[in-house]
Amino acid sequence: STSESIASSAVKTAIDVDAKVILVLSESGTTARQVAKFRPGMPVAVLTPSESVARQSFGILKGCYAFCVDSLEDTDALIAEVMSEIKSAGAAQEGDPIVIVCGKSFGMGATNQIKVEYVKSNYWDETGESDATAHNAGRAQTHDAHMSQGFHGCSIS
Repeated sequence: STSESIASSAVKTAIDVDAKVILVLSESGTTARQVAKFRPGMPVAVLTPSESVARQSFGILKGCYAFCVDSLEDTDALIAEVMSEIKSAGAAQEGDPIVIVCGKSFGMGATNQIKVEYVKSNYWDETGESDATAHNAGRAQTHDAHMSQGFHGCSIS
């Protein structure tokens, strides 16, 4: 299947570039299941607007951490926020590669893109907070408490 081919390629790419995390943006959870099936040696962060997909990804899929988001439409903003969270959780450092699996279109079966991005330092101001964290200060307190204990599955929505 297409999703299996993309998942296989994403895991192989992650291994080849020594990625610290594979980031999967998924509405249905199919791509997350396919990636987990290949048992990558690094954590898989699943972003989904579906609470049931998040529960399934975090509770059942080995090595997967689920994050509920409002929408997957603004992928660039989501990726920027998650990259800063991954860095603050200690799962990756500046310059580390992250493999991202997502789709250019929306809906089930839309996954068609694999990207390699590198953790950047320009998300941070002098206080050590990301622009995204500062913007979301109202919800950051609980989230930061969970994240300070390591890379855990918890909601960023």
